[in-house]
Amino acid sequence: MLNYKLAKRRGILRDDLYELERLHARVDELASLWNRERLYDGVDQTEYSRKLVSREVKQLEYRMQRAWGFTEDASEHTHWRRFPGLRPKREVKERESLLASFFDDATLSS
Repeated sequence: MLNYKLAKRRGILRDDLYELERLHARVDELASLWNRERLYDGVDQTEYSRKLVSREVKQLEYRMQRAWGFTEDASEHTHWRRFPGLRPKREVKERESLLASFFDDATLSS
């Protein structure tokens, strides 16, 4: 959902606002399709479709950052949470590492 108050505070121009609305609508559409497990004319969530959707979501995130006037930064991408099972590999590795260190610390202190 587009944050119109933030757009006003940042002085987003009308053309950029239309672009942001269009980008958000596309993310909404992809998330809806992903969560119904029907992608690209009924293709299941195969590795191929996962790569296609992952690539498109990443590109949409970067385009949104540019339209907002933010620095492009993958660590600030927020729409991944709307796509269960499609988190960037880097984020999954970081989470696994964090969990491993947590359990190692808990085991050592017992």
